[in-house]
Amino acid sequence: MPQTRPEHIVDAEFTRDMVETLSIWFEHYATGGVVTVEVTTHGLWLRNPYTKARQFLGRADVPDEPVAYRPAIDGLDDG
Repeated sequence: MPQTRPEHIVDAEFTRDMVETLSIWFEHYATGGVVTVEVTTHGLWLRNPYTKARQFLGRADVPDEPVAYRPAIDGLDDG
């Protein structure tokens, strides 16, 4: 297998409170000892591997332009 140079895709920035939240919820959201953090234009989300719902983890920066967000009851409305 040829060795390839890693390609930068995206940075995920975490504040201390986000790391603490991740630590508290880790076992609930982990599958095989791994938690998936979804990176969106609205921030970072913990994906529940069992219900497919997600929990807002936070956002470490202030967006350049305000983003509209309309949460759905089940947390999955992306429109």
